[in-house]
Amino acid sequence: EEAPVLAEAIARAGYNSVRFHHFENDMVDKNGKTSLDFDEEKLDRFFFLINELKKRGIYMTIDLYCSRSIKKDEIKGLWAPLGHWNYRNAVYVHQGAYENFIAYCLRLVTRKNPYTGLAMANDPAFCFVSLLNENWVDVWNDNNAGGLGWKWKEHYVNWCKKNGVPKKKYTGDIPMRKKFLVEFQHDFWGRISKDMRKQSWKIPLTMQNNGFSPVLSY
Repeated sequence: EEAPVLAEAIARAGYNSVRFHHFENDMVDKNGKTSLDFDEEKLDRFFFLINELKKRGIYMTIDLYCSRSIKKDEIKGLWAPLGHWNYRNAVYVHQGAYENFIAYCLRLVTRKNPYTGLAMANDPAFCFVSLLNENWVDVWNDNNAGGLGWKWKEHYVNWCKKNGVPKKKYTGDIPMRKKFLVEFQHDFWGRISKDMRKQSWKIPLTMQNNGFSPVLSY
């Protein structure tokens, strides 16, 4: 009952786009085994709202990860509850977390909306999609990496060895570390965007959607 009223109010106010942000936990089945299980009633409401917005010519953008809570034992090798900052770190360097993220995204964007007749991945009403909200690599340090600081170090040391960086420069050389992060982000983006495009998804994708560090420019 509220969705058409909301959509109409947005349209009459002159807006032509909306953003779905921090919605994931409300969409998860509280009794499900993992955070990949949807609450079907909530999902139906979500799809209905999408259709009401679309009928009024309103475009949509969505953040596929902001704060979804990972359930206990959902990702092998990671503890729960896993805070959203640590989850984003884990997606970068932990294969189980990466696979969990891709699985969630594809379950949501390939699900057919019964009201529009289209899956989100094929709906032109979605103009932009953010994969991991505010996941800038420039914040990596050993204290905020969610116990995965050693993983970042491992990637960094391997990168240094590959590029012939002297061992004495491994630590304390901030420009060198920045260069590593730029290349790491570039390679990661190629990997994750390729995996998301497997469903013939044509919507423009983004991730580094905040901050002002030069490292983010790539």
